[in-house]
Amino acid sequence: MIEPASPSTATTVNASSVLTTSATLNGTVDPNLQSITEVRFLYGTASNLSGGTTKILYELDDTGAETNVKVTLSGANPIDLAWTLTGLTNGTVYYFRIEALY
Repeated sequence: MIEPASPSTATTVNASSVLTTSATLNGTVDPNLQSITEVRFLYGTASNLSGGTTKILYELDDTGAETNVKVTLSGANPIDLAWTLTGLTNGTVYYFRIEALY
């Protein structure tokens, strides 16, 4: 019997090292042996991230070549990812999430 593999998943984890103008965004990506084409953090001041900003950590171009590679993704085990966001405005609430596309 052949079963389809489960899709890759991304889990947002609480931010760490939160200071007045910077914070480290954290997440976990589980490739689950799938071909991930992009991993990114989205962040902004709206809880629904409308008008937010995207920080790409990993991307494949149209030919399948890696671009914007800031992390290594492979295998079946979850991978912890972090990215330090700077230039935040003191006293402002920011929201974020991690996404994995395949």
